Amino acid sequence: RQRQQRSGPHPHRPPLIGDRDILTGRTVCHSSVGASLVGSRLCEKACAVIVEHRSVRIVSITRVWGVYIEKGKIYETHREVMLPLKDLKNWHRQQMRCLAMSGIDLFAFETIPSQKEAEALVLLLREFPNLKAWLSYSCKDIFSTSYGDKFKEAVKIGMGLDQLVAVGVNCCAPNLVSPLLMSANQNQDPKTGWIVYPNTGEEWNHEFGWQGRGAEKHILDSVQEWINLGAKWIGGCCRTTPSDIESLRQCLRPAT
Repeated sequence: RQRQQRSGPHPHRPPLIGDRDILTGRTVCHSSVGASLVGSRLCEKACAVIVEHRSVRIVSITRVWGVYIEKGKIYETHREVMLPLKDLKNWHRQQMRCLAMSGIDLFAFETIPSQKEAEALVLLLREFPNLKAWLSYSCKDIFSTSYGDKFKEAVKIGMGLDQLVAVGVNCCAPNLVSPLLMSANQNQDPKTGWIVYPNTGEEWNHEFGWQGRGAEKHILDSVQEWINLGAKWIGGCCRTTPSDIESLRQCLRPAT
């Protein structure tokens, strides 16, 4: 017997999409490229079922080399594991080809720990002229990426490129965002806005997971400051909740 169709809002909309404008799919590991294709298509199907009268972009996240080779130690990775530029491009090319085939709207080059890996991804993006991306670094302090590159120099790689919609930082403590943007504002290009989506400020430990109490200030407390510094894309990364994102959208929504 055919089941009667539900009427009204989808019962699972708030935890899955809520007020989000972007839905991301992630590859679990590089050896499972097929999983990225399935994940992107599941995102597309979810949008078709759940989102009504609103456009949601489907974004696929490329995996970072250090996460793959050191089994997730993205905040503890050392320069010794970094491949030459040519090899980094070859390693990323396979997953990007698969993701491009899945019909995504954007690549997310996120949590990038080094300037060299960012350069490889930006160069590789030219092989996919019909797709765009954003580039965001992981940073260990108010001046440096996780690998120790100066953030203000690292952002130059993506500034002014037509295929990059934004450059910035993600999955760092909220209190690092403003100093990082201020350190690099002199290198910002008007065509390329900042993207910022920090975590909740807890410390990552590879053995025990997220530790600590998190940041004293909530993401919402800094939103206007980030906008004043040129942020065009704002969100939340690890440990943020669906309700955090819904509150963020309410904060950013123009008054009517």
